[in-house]
Amino acid sequence: MLDPMIILILRIIVGAFLVFSGFMKVLNLKAFWLTVAQFNEPARKYGRPFAYALPFIEIIIGIVLITGYYLMYSSFLTILMAILFGAMVTTALVKRKKLKNCGCFGANIKMPISWRSLVEDIIFFVAALIIFLSTIL
Repeated sequence: MLDPMIILILRIIVGAFLVFSGFMKVLNLKAFWLTVAQFNEPARKYGRPFAYALPFIEIIIGIVLITGYYLMYSSFLTILMAILFGAMVTTALVKRKKLKNCGCFGANIKMPISWRSLVEDIIFFVAALIIFLSTIL
């Protein structure tokens, strides 16, 4: 079992990342939706509700992670988000799409899709997994 202080630090880092990311997306929801739409046809067709809801979900889950309430559920949802983000980035990389913005921080902070994006998603996934495992072990 990991030291509770390490889990607390991971919770704060991952939670703060989610709150910041969600806040940056909320600043311009339409532009974030257009960023999501660039990934593929299903995202263009069905991505608007997802793009408008995701920032608020990120903020809520981030706050819950930081506070430690419902930790098992919030960390599990964070794992699911990390898998989704990683799948979208992987698909774009495999299809060799040259996207100028991954949308990780909305439309205001542009980060191109790269293998580095995928590594960051994997680190995000591992951190969330460690938090989740700490709740069941």
